[in-house]
Amino acid sequence: MNIKISHLSYTYAMNQPFQYEALTDINASIKSNDFIAIIGQTGSGKSTLIQNLNGLLIPTMGKVEVDEFVIQKKVKLKNIKQLRKKIGIVFQFPEYQLFEENVEKDILFGPKNFGFSEEQLNGLAKKSLEIVGLDETFLKKSPFELSGGEKRRVAIAGILAFDPEILIVDEPTAGLDPQTANKIMELFNHLHKVQKKTIILVTHQMDDVLKYANHVLALKNGKLEAYTTPIKLFMDDKLMQHLQVEAPILLKIAVEIKKKYPAFNISKVRDIDSFVQQLKDVI
Repeated sequence: MNIKISHLSYTYAMNQPFQYEALTDINASIKSNDFIAIIGQTGSGKSTLIQNLNGLLIPTMGKVEVDEFVIQKKVKLKNIKQLRKKIGIVFQFPEYQLFEENVEKDILFGPKNFGFSEEQLNGLAKKSLEIVGLDETFLKKSPFELSGGEKRRVAIAGILAFDPEILIVDEPTAGLDPQTANKIMELFNHLHKVQKKTIILVTHQMDDVLKYANHVLALKNGKLEAYTTPIKLFMDDKLMQHLQVEAPILLKIAVEIKKKYPAFNISKVRDIDSFVQQLKDVI
């Protein structure tokens, strides 16, 4: 599924004293099976943008096209359930949305709401748990007895249960320890690489942008400042300063290495392993 964003603007509290324009004239296209990172300081419009992508918010101006679905003011969106089945959103701290008495019921809530048959529901919770790295012993546990990382995985399993083609994740590693955060990001990378899902990642973690994203969409004060590759963005010092974002330390070190070894290929640096490999190739 492709997403086309055309002249998208969104204003909160329109024609009221506290009117606030959160997005202004955003234009972008997201191709199927891409891994996109959306970055920007708090208040830049990231969360507002992703909510416009599946009809949780309706553009004040402009439109969003997702295959045959058109999200536009004064145009009735048909089959909105089908759109939201195709685009799953994992909100920041999704574990706060857990509410059922056990994990199995929580995971199956979404699929039941989308009209899955009993045959489709059979074994679905177990399968979804396996995808996020948890076994069937969790099915009958209360979600409120789990650790923070386990709750996050159960919440993600509930989205994956209805098998969306596009997965939007808002700050998925917030509040997690480094090891758990890495496992969560590797899960999304697996879903992208193996299951060919389109991943849209909202994050403040530039190391994750460098390692996983193919493209990055940068916002500031509700305006689109750049839509490019992570390397091109991070190498643009003037733009990075404008965005008030720090490039990954690994990339900064790579720039210094290249000064001494011109053959060092910065464009291939995604993480510590690729950095070391490039270093071996030039030394």
